[in-house]
Amino acid sequence: MTESGAKVAVILSGGGAYGAFEVGVLKALCGGDCPTAHKPLEVDVFTGTSVGSFNATVMSMQSGFGPAAAVKHLESLWLDRVCDCPGDNRGNGVYRLRGNPIHYIDFPLSDAGRVLLETASDARYLTQEMFRRFTSIVTGSASFPRRALGFVDLAAFVSVEPFRRLLEQGLNLRAVRESSTTLRIILTDWTTGECKTFSNEDMTDEQGRLVVLGSSAIPGIFPPVQIGTDTYVDGGVVMNTPLTAAIDSGATELHVIYLDPDPSKVPVAKMPNTIDTFSRVYTIMLATNIKEDIKTASWINAGLETLEKAQTQAELTSEEERSFIRVAARLAKSVQAGGKYKMLTIHKYNPCEDLGGLIGMLNFTETTIKTLIRKGYESGTQHDCKASGCLIPKEATHSAHQQAG
Repeated sequence: MTESGAKVAVILSGGGAYGAFEVGVLKALCGGDCPTAHKPLEVDVFTGTSVGSFNATVMSMQSGFGPAAAVKHLESLWLDRVCDCPGDNRGNGVYRLRGNPIHYIDFPLSDAGRVLLETASDARYLTQEMFRRFTSIVTGSASFPRRALGFVDLAAFVSVEPFRRLLEQGLNLRAVRESSTTLRIILTDWTTGECKTFSNEDMTDEQGRLVVLGSSAIPGIFPPVQIGTDTYVDGGVVMNTPLTAAIDSGATELHVIYLDPDPSKVPVAKMPNTIDTFSRVYTIMLATNIKEDIKTASWINAGLETLEKAQTQAELTSEEERSFIRVAARLAKSVQAGGKYKMLTIHKYNPCEDLGGLIGMLNFTETTIKTLIRKGYESGTQHDCKASGCLIPKEATHSAHQQAG
């Protein structure tokens, strides 16, 4: 918590390899180098989606080591285990392409045994997958064109065993469960399309790693993950920036790190193509969602201001009445639960330029990861609330002016 008693949350969005940008911003925040904190930020709540769930889990499991030490450990995991370092032939720590001829040809003799086992495993898996899909085409009841499309599945060529090993060796789930830091991880139920939130107590030895794996399962690229009787995919499908989960956990000072630039800062391709088109649609969609979250938070602040004004029996304007009506149900729910809403402060950190689009999300080379961490750190240390469109309540602004005076 801050000296003023505000409960602090850090919200980490999804974005594959761009999660390294989050590491850089966290370095600035937790090292006391960010102008929004002025000293190492003590975080009470971490919420995460997709790669953000991995970063959030690693940070929460180190709550007793201090913010600077925690983010230093997170950075070392990215540099030593996540990124693809040239010369060590281990690949990245997230995924491996099945049937990649370069992987099977260019390797040191010391790795011959491992490569032969992977080759045999890949051949068996792909053969079984092709047979299963061919059977489905022959026996299915849908139209033939639709059944034929079922034969195409890029995820079949992607193995997430490297990420499974990383989670097995890099996560201390007991520390997560016993952490003084609240953790909220978002997944999408692939059957119902609903958002599912997992908390510290859900990070058991049996399913904790599956929770992070499921939250990171980008549909169409990484396979869905089974947890109990339910199937889950990337939480970013329904909530890429889990702001609501942080607010519902009682946080009033929120630091939102998301990995997509303002669409206006991404130039439109002169020669449109499918990848660029989908990438721009994705960026616009996520930008719209974060704007809606910020707007909801501003309504909460306006509603609280209206409530405070009403208690003085002052006359309300029609806009003030609308502001209160928008969030009345939410405020009432909080009061019934024994809580009390406070003004929300939201600081936003995101890239000022396109990091590489959809394709770049899968680029885990050492050079790229180091560059992203550096850019994230610069974004944190050079943060400008006005330029970033942060939400600062009137009372906080007034207090800051008083302290300055």
